[in-house]
Amino acid sequence: MAYIITNDDTKTNIYRIAENDSAKDNLPDLSASCVANTISDSDFANLKNNTKIVSGHDGSNYTYEDSAAEFAAAENLTHYLNDLSKVLASALERYPSHVDATVWTNYKNVIDGFDTSSISFPLNKSWEKHCEENSITYVHPLQLP
Repeated sequence: MAYIITNDDTKTNIYRIAENDSAKDNLPDLSASCVANTISDSDFANLKNNTKIVSGHDGSNYTYEDSAAEFAAAENLTHYLNDLSKVLASALERYPSHVDATVWTNYKNVIDGFDTSSISFPLNKSWEKHCEENSITYVHPLQLP
């Protein structure tokens, strides 16, 4: 069972995502106002790999639409990777002893050393989908505390 975590009762105000109870319990910055909403494992996977985004909530279930995540040129991907690296560095600085710190460090090292000339552009998919297809262990920013 996976989760979309909102920072209030508004189901579409996505604050974090968690793959399972353990991942949810390891998010140290959840406030009392946060609400964990159950989603399917496949919906979680689609959010994690940025192929889907939340488009709404019908009162019972989330609705999704295809993500338009893609990169027209290497510099677009480079900018995205630089931003991801900063987010990971911040999480590592704030939570150096977190159970997933090694995963974050390894992913940050991949990002920091990635040669964008090794892929063809335009990249008509999300970076996360590229990672998934190339067996690169990755973390979506919404999984970080």
